[in-house]
Amino acid sequence: ARWLKGYLQTLFVWTRAPGRLNIADQATLWMTLGLSVLSALIHAPLMLWLLVQTVLAMAGHPASSWPMDLGVLALGWTTTAMAMLVGAGRTGFPVRSSDLVLSIAYWPLASLAAAKAICQFIARPFHWDKTPHQPEALRLAA
Repeated sequence: ARWLKGYLQTLFVWTRAPGRLNIADQATLWMTLGLSVLSALIHAPLMLWLLVQTVLAMAGHPASSWPMDLGVLALGWTTTAMAMLVGAGRTGFPVRSSDLVLSIAYWPLASLAAAKAICQFIARPFHWDKTPHQPEALRLAA
């Protein structure tokens, strides 16, 4: 949620005064930060829609775009798995099959983070959730 809230704040700071950015810069800003927030926000509802379409198709009701939707989703998850394997391979960390399976839940959960970011952006714009950290000396002593 913290990153998405930061994206929202960046978008609103840079777009509050017309003319600060040219059209190309505005398009770049919205395509990187704006679409990141939008994709996080809509993934869970789209997953729910796909689940409903799957159940309806299994019950014999016609599904208009269900096979294509499922194909796009499978392609997205496949590219995510490939990115995980390449990234982990570069760092020397092994990727377990459970990591690949659990990554499927990441994007729908990102919708919760996006909703939290939007709520915090509206209600508490200057509050930031912080990750608690211990100094390394304390961690090594424990």
